[in-house]
Amino acid sequence: MGKKQTGTQLEKAVEAKKMKPVKTKLSKSQMFEALAEDSGVPKSEVKKVWGSLERLIEASICERGYGQFTLPGLMTVTTVRRPAIKARRGINPFTKEEIWFKAKPATTGVRIRALKKMKGFAN
Repeated sequence: MGKKQTGTQLEKAVEAKKMKPVKTKLSKSQMFEALAEDSGVPKSEVKKVWGSLERLIEASICERGYGQFTLPGLMTVTTVRRPAIKARRGINPFTKEEIWFKAKPATTGVRIRALKKMKGFAN
């Protein structure tokens, strides 16, 4: 039996590999296959981790959650409250007649901001 790799050794081995540029849009299944191949983990385990990550993001940004989730080095997902808009009069740009625009309720949106490492990928 060979020596078991420690966490840092495994991280260095994974970081040392470079993936080839992806020329087409990946489907979810293709993405799981690529991640499984690159990390040496079975595809079923990648699916479980992905599902767990989805639930963690949902728990972080849900109504009673913290309202922010950071994928370290890659992106930050935050919730943004948008205030209610009262009904108002306006002018239809096509017919030039005056109309009433409906009121809209307050909503919560999601904003995703790329962090430094992800911005560097594009260059």
